Amino acid sequence: MHVKMTPSMPAIVYTPLEVTYVSAEERKICWKSRLAPSFLLKTERVLEVVEDGPEACVFRSWETQGGPMAHIVKAATGGALDRGFDRVAADLKRRAEST
Repeated sequence: MHVKMTPSMPAIVYTPLEVTYVSAEERKICWKSRLAPSFLLKTERVLEVVEDGPEACVFRSWETQGGPMAHIVKAATGGALDRGFDRVAADLKRRAEST
């Protein structure tokens, strides 16, 4: 995955990922970061779209982190990472509402 943590960030960072689950029926995708050995850092990101009535849906995105490096990574990237996925949600909403 190529990540640009903030819109003003000049560089795009490559983050190695392993997709662990994809389901079109459930509208869900999950992946793990391979940034560090799993005994140091375990991360999993989940993105899903859930129906919320006949004309609406809810986009959910969350991440779990564990291991000795988790606190360091969260402190270094947490706010920017959260804002980045908020932008993903806003872009998906805009796209869905435009069709």
